[in-house]
Amino acid sequence: MRVQKVKVSDGGGLSKRIAHNLRESISDNVDKSRIELDEVYGATTRQEIYAKIHQRWNKATTRRSDNVGVLEVLITTTGKLPKGKEEDFLNDSAEQLKQLYGEENLINYVVHRDEKETHIHAFVVPLEEKKVEKTRLTNQEEELLKAELKKRKIEFQSVPKKPAKDCKDEKTWNNYKKQKKEYEIYKQKIKPILEEIGISKTETVLSCQKICGDKQTMSHYQDLFFNNVFKKYG
Repeated sequence: MRVQKVKVSDGGGLSKRIAHNLRESISDNVDKSRIELDEVYGATTRQEIYAKIHQRWNKATTRRSDNVGVLEVLITTTGKLPKGKEEDFLNDSAEQLKQLYGEENLINYVVHRDEKETHIHAFVVPLEEKKVEKTRLTNQEEELLKAELKKRKIEFQSVPKKPAKDCKDEKTWNNYKKQKKEYEIYKQKIKPILEEIGISKTETVLSCQKICGDKQTMSHYQDLFFNNVFKKYG
């Protein structure tokens, strides 16, 4: 099980992957006589794939061009599947994809039987619910917070200004460190208030951190796939 990230801005990269998966372009290792054995589930055309991806993207509260907008998941084996078990393997793999990413985020998956081993390519939109804690406030949000803190008799604090790198005055640096500690305490104190007045809130975001944020996370998901799917088939 391997995962490739495709950014929102990488339209060309996504287009090439779609062309490969739908066999709009055919590489040298593809047996053309076996293409008819391939199967496509979910969105079956280029237009449908793009439409479904954009539908999911539109669920995001915000979207930036550098967000990972699509994950392409490749599920393959290193040898022949046990005789008569291919269909079970494909069904188990599809079910595991739905459990890991959410069925609504699974745009499509393609079964290729025209290369050396049967394998799956799946397109997933990595949408997740995430609590967004605001640290940098807009002028409007700052005024809203100040008004709320005034009601509660809590003094508003600005982010301490860091001294210049070439500053050698020890007193200035010590004062900054003290302010920084006080600000950390203040941040914890106002955290529930920011949620109450709707500045910090749960948003739907495009993020692959939960799925493949680091090697440890990715390893965990590969272990799940191994234990729930591959292990059954040797």
